[in-house]
Amino acid sequence: MADLGFKNWSIVHAFYADSGGFMLQARDSPPFPVTAKQIHYLVQKEYMHVPGITRKEIWDKSKADRFAKTVACLQTGWFIIQMIARAVQHLPITLLELSTISLITCTGATMFFWFYKPLNVEIPTILHIDISIAQILIDAGDAAREPFKDTPLDFVEPLAYTSSQLPFNHLWGMQQRPLPRIPNDRDSQLHNLQIVITTAIPTAAYGTFHLIGWNFDFPTRTEQMLWRWTCVSMGIVLGLGCAIEAAAIIWGNYTTTGLSNLNGYKLRWPTNLLFFIPGVMYFGSRMVVIVEVVVSLRALPAGCFENVEWTSSLPHI
Repeated sequence: MADLGFKNWSIVHAFYADSGGFMLQARDSPPFPVTAKQIHYLVQKEYMHVPGITRKEIWDKSKADRFAKTVACLQTGWFIIQMIARAVQHLPITLLELSTISLITCTGATMFFWFYKPLNVEIPTILHIDISIAQILIDAGDAAREPFKDTPLDFVEPLAYTSSQLPFNHLWGMQQRPLPRIPNDRDSQLHNLQIVITTAIPTAAYGTFHLIGWNFDFPTRTEQMLWRWTCVSMGIVLGLGCAIEAAAIIWGNYTTTGLSNLNGYKLRWPTNLLFFIPGVMYFGSRMVVIVEVVVSLRALPAGCFENVEWTSSLPHI
């Protein structure tokens, strides 16, 4: 947008668009959501003006602003500091706290990527255009020749989402076309190595962080061994899975999505077993971990109820 001379278009506007914040209304089509890239195309072709909504107006629609997100980050940071202090003072850490730390790895990545993203905007902004969708498709030529799957502007950027590509998707997927909204499970495309790494590391770390509880006190020896084996299984599945996905994205020159990489093996029989079998293994391991976290609360070590002595950890005279 800046290259087109529109300096007021920001990453907030782009997030707002890619979250379904803009609905395009043409005279020959029901309204449908448009992404930031599709809006850029329409503006570039002079079919419409840049949406006049400001950043302040978008944030006013959001259910949480950057202040609320900053507070959440501070709360998370304080929790991590407490856990480090407990480890330094050799105080026990519960499995519930350890599991929470593991979740924070994914939460931190989400907060990093979504810091400028409006939250839960329910009423979209309607963009009216004078030209018909039919004329836009005619002008696009061969690029728009194929029938659309999600919206008429699929030829600019398809809104491919995961559930629509899986077998039997007609049982739960949206049946209305064009789509009345952008689904939450959009199969995104990672565009560079930095994003691939920033996504893969916290995902893989989520499973491996549970291994910190290897020598924790458990109510029984059986529960301790079950925790060890399930955490090892979860770490291996997530670690290898992330490594393979990252390699596939890089090999595909950052042009593939999660379900299309490696020639779409996840959607074809029997190669999809290479994805679903580890997936079932991970799901089973994750369920065991959740159950163990809950049942461990019945017999916590006495030290879990002791507070951190901050004065012994801080420099003083």
